[in-house]
Amino acid sequence: MATVSSNEFHLIVPEEAHSAEVKLGSDVTVPCHLSPEISAVDMEIRWFKETDCVCLYKNRQVTEGRSYRGRKGLSTEDLDRGNVSLKLKEFRESDIGVYLCQVISEDRTEEITIGVEEEEAWKDSDVQPVNQPSKIQGRQVHLTLHESNSTWERESE
Repeated sequence: MATVSSNEFHLIVPEEAHSAEVKLGSDVTVPCHLSPEISAVDMEIRWFKETDCVCLYKNRQVTEGRSYRGRKGLSTEDLDRGNVSLKLKEFRESDIGVYLCQVISEDRTEEITIGVEEEEAWKDSDVQPVNQPSKIQGRQVHLTLHESNSTWERESE
């Protein structure tokens, strides 16, 4: 693990996680990690989908958003390795959308927006996915993740 201040980090989506094929009803992870790999155990972590709070981790306690009770997960065992990924159980069409992860440490807030899109969203785009998902057994969707970062720090008075 890197020895840096808990105030010196960025949020990233691992390169290998930018695309996935999932079956509706299966468990899905919206990946997000601290870089460098430092512990997030004593940080505050907030996950939103659009304006709905999905999950809040604060003071070593996890609170689930009302419409996600029993369906979300933030692996507290992985926080010491900087893994702040959101796990969604029984993935539904309504889970497709834009997610915001905020990680707060001291006076610094780092956030990343991750778009979880169904393959159909590519149809009106100039960029096309390389491979098509199999539609044989049950409905599968091809998810693509798009990210955008921002950082802000509280000014000293």
